[in-house]
Amino acid sequence: MVGCSPFKISFASGIATCITRAVTSSDKESRPKFLYSMYNPKINKEKLAYCGAHLANNKLKLILAESMTAGSLGLTFSLEKQSGDYFLGSIVCYHDDMKIQSLQIDKDLLNSYGGVSAEVTRVLAKNVKDNYQADLAIAVTGFAFDCKETSVEKPVGTVFMEICFANRSVSKKLHFAGAAEEIIAAANAAIIDELYEILKNNEWTEI
Repeated sequence: MVGCSPFKISFASGIATCITRAVTSSDKESRPKFLYSMYNPKINKEKLAYCGAHLANNKLKLILAESMTAGSLGLTFSLEKQSGDYFLGSIVCYHDDMKIQSLQIDKDLLNSYGGVSAEVTRVLAKNVKDNYQADLAIAVTGFAFDCKETSVEKPVGTVFMEICFANRSVSKKLHFAGAAEEIIAAANAAIIDELYEILKNNEWTEI
């Protein structure tokens, strides 16, 4: 799955630099809608704060593997005030080639189930957790746009999430309606809600 990006990426000495045009107040009407959704109003800030405090207080490390959300889930966590104590970062693996190269997803698995699937999302979470020796990993894939991979079984708005921790995982298949930015915002909010329930209900159990 290939997406279009508002960012110009330049590579020099192996360093990728993201360059965005400065946006003034007079440009408000021309700003892409997703720029507003970066600060996601759907996120329950109290739940996010609870998750952050729990992870920080228990010295747990969180890592993400993001496909459809393309880094916006990582942005959400980065805006939580204690994120520096627990958030390792996010691997954005939007295209299947990145899933293969960065997180060792098997081509046969992709061919069998597709990049947007419970099976691939599960392995993304496991591999990113193992690769970076994190305590907890979250992976998300989905369809925010119509494309050749969408189907009756997996229409636009389909989202797969996997939360991998200790000796278990929580898998969810979700569906959201709306424009692409609304689907992505809703997916991020649902992931925060699910993480909150896991931590609040003491589902965390060390091996």
